[in-house]
Amino acid sequence: MKTASKLTQLQEKTGRLLEKALTQILEPPVNASNLKKRRFEAAEYYLTEGKEYVAASWELLRTGKPRASLATSRWVLEAALNLVWAADEADQIEKRLKLLEAKALHHEVKLLEGRAKLYPKLSEQFKQGAAETERQMDELMCGAKWHLPNLRSRMDSLKVSPNAQAAPDPYSLYLVCCDATHAALALHRRFEWRPGGAPVRRDPSGDTEMGRFMCAASTLWLVGSAYDLTQVDDRDCVRKWWKDEMMPLLT
Repeated sequence: MKTASKLTQLQEKTGRLLEKALTQILEPPVNASNLKKRRFEAAEYYLTEGKEYVAASWELLRTGKPRASLATSRWVLEAALNLVWAADEADQIEKRLKLLEAKALHHEVKLLEGRAKLYPKLSEQFKQGAAETERQMDELMCGAKWHLPNLRSRMDSLKVSPNAQAAPDPYSLYLVCCDATHAALALHRRFEWRPGGAPVRRDPSGDTEMGRFMCAASTLWLVGSAYDLTQVDDRDCVRKWWKDEMMPLLT
C-alpha cells in the first residue's frame, strides 16, 4: 500500500475515534454531580484541542516534516498523561483536576504579564487581566498554597502503571516527542564522520515512520484516558481499535 494511502486511512481513523469520544463526552449523565461534571469538562477540553493537534501532525507528515509532526504530537501525549494521572486514584480526581487548572491559570497570569511588557500602550489592560486571572486561581484553590509536581514525578507516583494497559507506554512516547521539541545540537543524527573523509549526511527518513506511529499512539492514549476519567466507555474498545485497525497500517 502506498504511503499516501496509508496516511489518509490513518488520519481518517484517528479523526473518527476522536469524534466518537467527543460526542459521548459532550453528553454527561443527567444525574452527574457538579464535581463529576468537571471530569467531563476536562475531557472535552483536551479532546477538542487534541483534534487540532492530531490533524496538524498528519498534515505535517504529508508535507515531509516528520520532526515537526513529532513535536506537535507531544501536546496530545502530555494531555493524555495529565488525564492518566488525574484518573489514577478515584478519591483524588477532583483535587488533581483543580491542580491542573490552577497551573493553567498560573501560566495565563505569566502570559498576560509578558504581554504587558511587549505592548506598553496596552500594558494596563494586560495587567488588569493578569490580576483577574490570579484572583480566579486563588478562588479555585480557596486561597491555599498549591504545587503541581512535574510530569515525571506524577508518572512515577501512579498506582496503576500505564505499562499494564497492553498499549505503547505513553511516557516513553512522550519522551520521543520531547526529543523532537527541544533544540538539541544532535549533529550525530545527521552526519557520520569517517576517518580521513568528509562527513556523510545520514538519511532521516526513519522519522516519518516514527511520526505516523506517534500520531496514532497519541490519539489512542488521549481517547483512552478521557474514557478512564469519565467512565463513558470501556478502554477495551480503544485497545481493539489499536490492534485491529491501526496496527495493520503501522507495520
